[in-house]
Amino acid sequence: MERVEELRSYRALRACGLSRYEAKAYISLCLQGPSTARRVAEEANVPYTKVYDTLSKLERKGMVEALEGRPLRYRAVPPSQVAESLRSQLSRMAAQAEEALVEELQPLYASGGGGEEFPRLIRSWSDAEAALRSAASTAKRELMVYVGWPDASYMAL
Repeated sequence: MERVEELRSYRALRACGLSRYEAKAYISLCLQGPSTARRVAEEANVPYTKVYDTLSKLERKGMVEALEGRPLRYRAVPPSQVAESLRSQLSRMAAQAEEALVEELQPLYASGGGGEEFPRLIRSWSDAEAALRSAASTAKRELMVYVGWPDASYMAL
């Protein structure tokens, strides 16, 4: 088996906001089934001093369930359920961010001159073509374009 850090699922969990230890512990529980904290620490390479805190955070996030008994064992919530929960959570976060940006920042941007044009530096022919097409399609009266060529004296630096 490849290293956990090389798995797409590990990178996806990290991108969703899980810590390294949380992602490793969850994947470990998915692979090995219900386990004690000590075994999770060993298999996931999570320090034993951090494993209970890590598992507790995963439990609060709805990704892990604690099973009654001694010693306490933990079980991963099925990945399909976790994926759906993460999708819902990320969708809510995106909607909240969109609302905040549009309601709070857009008026500030518009009143603060955020829409004011400024010179653009274009470094490729395809970018130049796209910029000219965009500018031409939105111009009301005229379009001013300055094309400068590199000065040979600057090139010698």
